[in-house]
Amino acid sequence: SKEILTLLYGNVGIEDGAPLLCLLAPGIFFMSALLIVNSMLEAYGMVKIPVISMLVGCALKTLISYVLLSNPDFGISGAPIGTVISYTVALLISVGAAIRKCDMSIPIVRSYILPHVNAALALVVTHLLYKYLLSVANGTVALISVILATAVIYAVLSLVSGVFGKKKLLEMSKYTNFA
Repeated sequence: SKEILTLLYGNVGIEDGAPLLCLLAPGIFFMSALLIVNSMLEAYGMVKIPVISMLVGCALKTLISYVLLSNPDFGISGAPIGTVISYTVALLISVGAAIRKCDMSIPIVRSYILPHVNAALALVVTHLLYKYLLSVANGTVALISVILATAVIYAVLSLVSGVFGKKKLLEMSKYTNFA
């Protein structure tokens, strides 16, 4: 996060912002999963459950942020911590309701575990690539190259592991037919 923030904003506030961004990063998983689950619940006609889960998450975020921000041991770090916890709780509420009310099973391995394993592998490979590129190119070129390489590596790993494949793409295409 430090290198990307430096690329985008220069050196202004990087020492404070980078650790906060690292604390906030896990929230991306919970927020994106929550968006998917809540969209599914709304498609099933259960529009109140996403609202309730988000209200509970919002109230929790407010409470946790208030407590942690006023605690000198946490300070500003309390804000991203509160965000991650609030999205986690909202997701748990929505997933629990989806399983209970929709009588469905969620393909945990293919939907959640494999994409995260692929992301971790892509991260390891691109971290090593970044170290190498820094020795042969300037920082900006190395960083942009690694960001693009990460996307390619993740896509290839997703195809190889079956997260995305011909069958999955054909299955998804019947829901996106605009004709």
